[in-house]
Amino acid sequence: MLVLGAACTMPSALAAVPAVRCVARAEFPNAGAANAAGELRRAVERGALYRAMAAASPPVSCQVEQADARTVLAWRFRDGATLRVEREAAIEYTNQEARVGSSFRANGKRILARTERAAFGKGGCGIDWRRPASAAAHMSVFSGDVCNCEARIGHDARGRVRTLAFRSAC
Repeated sequence: MLVLGAACTMPSALAAVPAVRCVARAEFPNAGAANAAGELRRAVERGALYRAMAAASPPVSCQVEQADARTVLAWRFRDGATLRVEREAAIEYTNQEARVGSSFRANGKRILARTERAAFGKGGCGIDWRRPASAAAHMSVFSGDVCNCEARIGHDARGRVRTLAFRSAC
């Protein structure tokens, strides 16, 4: 069993969030794959989506697995929330999907806009956050014009954020 640990400086808002060990579900094929998984973990944990979820409820578990060229990280939080991140570097594919818990109160659009800028720089990937590309009863989809980027915000019947997703593939 391989455990990925990250020694990184946490923002002051998360200073009280305890670190959680990330347990590998299987052996990595090589040291490069293990290093890539560790780098992905550190990047996600510095990101707006993870930070907002951890601020709402501390993480209780983390698992990592690698199948072929795809790395998958999955966190579970005390309030039942989950965050799943997939990365396939060869096709520049990244997918972050969060199912938030009852204690989550952050602005989903603002979090995903920060996620976009973290992935693509100050100009982002061209998402117009004022106007969703499509909006159904409980889901708003925002699309950008760079790398097929897309953000989704799912709401319950009362309008509370329940799911957040950001993905891109160049």
